[in-house]
Amino acid sequence: GSMQVGDFDFSMSERPTPSYRTYPPDYPQDYFHTHSGQGPVDASVLNNSVVCVDPDRVSMKQRMIRSPEDYDGVKARRNMYEEALFRIEDERYEVDMAIDRNAAAMKQVEPLADEVNDLRATEENDGQPIGRMTFQLRIRTLNSIHIGAISRLYGEHGDEVIQYLLRSPVMVLPIVFNRLQEKDSEWRKAQSEMWKGWRMLTKENFEGSLDVLCHFQKKEIERCYCAEHLLEECAEVEEFMDNDSQEEPLAHRFFGPEYVGYSDDLEQSLYQPSVRFPIHKDMAHQDAFQCISWAIHTGQAKSKSNADRERISRVWSEFVLPWFGLPGHWFLDELREGCRNDKSSVIVKYAPGQRIRTAFGDGLIEKFIESSSSGSVKYKVKFPFGTGFVFPSAVLHQLTSENNAQFVRINGFMEFFERSPHEGGVMIDKRCKVIFGTEKVFLFLRLYCILVSCLTGTKRFLREKASSRGDSNFRALLAKLKSLIARDEDAKQYETFCRELCKDKVALLAALPRLVERCAEALVKVSKEDTILQLFDYAQLKHTNLSLLRSQSLSVTNEAVYRIQFDPRRKSIWFCYLPGNVKMVTSPQSAPETDARNDEDMEEDHMERKDSFENDRSSSIERRDLDGGFQPERKKARLK
Repeated sequence: GSMQVGDFDFSMSERPTPSYRTYPPDYPQDYFHTHSGQGPVDASVLNNSVVCVDPDRVSMKQRMIRSPEDYDGVKARRNMYEEALFRIEDERYEVDMAIDRNAAAMKQVEPLADEVNDLRATEENDGQPIGRMTFQLRIRTLNSIHIGAISRLYGEHGDEVIQYLLRSPVMVLPIVFNRLQEKDSEWRKAQSEMWKGWRMLTKENFEGSLDVLCHFQKKEIERCYCAEHLLEECAEVEEFMDNDSQEEPLAHRFFGPEYVGYSDDLEQSLYQPSVRFPIHKDMAHQDAFQCISWAIHTGQAKSKSNADRERISRVWSEFVLPWFGLPGHWFLDELREGCRNDKSSVIVKYAPGQRIRTAFGDGLIEKFIESSSSGSVKYKVKFPFGTGFVFPSAVLHQLTSENNAQFVRINGFMEFFERSPHEGGVMIDKRCKVIFGTEKVFLFLRLYCILVSCLTGTKRFLREKASSRGDSNFRALLAKLKSLIARDEDAKQYETFCRELCKDKVALLAALPRLVERCAEALVKVSKEDTILQLFDYAQLKHTNLSLLRSQSLSVTNEAVYRIQFDPRRKSIWFCYLPGNVKMVTSPQSAPETDARNDEDMEEDHMERKDSFENDRSSSIERRDLDGGFQPERKKARLK
């Protein structure tokens, strides 16, 4: 009798319809399907022979979320809306039980109190002194429920009142009865007031309690952008491409990457397996920047010191801004708040003769000025409209030179770097941007691209759903998201708002707060690593020799094993894992053909990349996986 219907063995049962089964032969039907008041007419219309069962006998989780017949909301409380409804039900039950116990005690005491009043009236009429005779309650006149209700009326003095009631019922019973009447009126009035709140909470949580899939979809989306999955996805692209049997993950419908095999595109010069992600400067970069900055300032990823905030602001202005070609005025407030204009600043010291972009326009640095009295620093910059003095907080980033010279930061100072005019090497389109980054850089860019893609898709969807209110709804969503990150609201309130706003993408919107927090944490780690800006300086040399750029990046840090390439024309960014012991393919002739490649060579190259990935992972920073035991899902191969 303790087993659920879904746990029965229906292999020997008949199947009258696709969704119904007869009970198993060994099921003790006579014990459970008999009723003393059931007659032949009742038995003719009541179902005692078949039971509704999910046609597909799958796992317990799948049965729970796919079949309403097998779903048991009591045993599988995975939904916070269900929890709220259960709490409301518990409160209602306790209030009803208290009122019913009090009413039962009042009903039992009322005739006794009337009898006591009659006895007292008789004594008064006879002229006898009141209390002349002694009365006692009969045994079992009041049961445990009545005694408990009376005791509850007086709180900590309840036991004492019960003792007085047993000793002198004539004196105590009228007092207790009046108290029971007062409490009955008081509690019923309180119950009517509580019903207003219960109705409101039930209305708010009812629709969410029916969404059984949202919890599992949210967890699935969050697992798809955890660090372990993203690193394995980039390191083992071939394995993800070859596995066609797995169902496409839900997250890939919203921000799925494309797995690219060996390509013969001469402009890209990318001849090794990579992960491609669509992104361009017209997407929701500003909204992503505001959310990440808010998380860093108020959330769990809050920066600890002024130096950390300063490094973060320089990553925005000196890397993200020129990498994606974003407007500089988005980041001016962040620079003013985060950067310091004195000697304690960790901003690199730009060199005279260097072209820079400032809040006032592009210019050429003529002189670096340091005040000995106040300790402040500033630059004398020549603009097209004249010469002016600019604080470091107003400097956005350096500009690439038109000749073969460039400046590279070394030990906090920009130093002149002379490139040879006869470098040669691999020809790559100069409009493409290539950087060899570390694991932290890869994770930040990967998470940032996912966040931008999610916000862009949400904005587009809201505009299509409600053209007149699309932008205002999106702004309201961002405000709710920031309130949740700052812990001003709880997750249930945020998810309820998302469900009211867009029922089709509740799981994606509910997963956004965790995505913002992870992106903010990744940015903080990148700023503390303090290598991205130097790596980007070498990347801005516009090498035609990718091997030279890779060697220069590895000279900065031996962890620069991720080739990251962005093409603004194709509106895409590529991520390729290249450990130090794997040779970078530099021409289509040296790139092996996918169809004709020898199986042993493919296996050897794959094992080298996998071993390098495992070694790098064992010596890298600690990464957290919220759900533990993650098994990555595969996506169907799409060769470019």
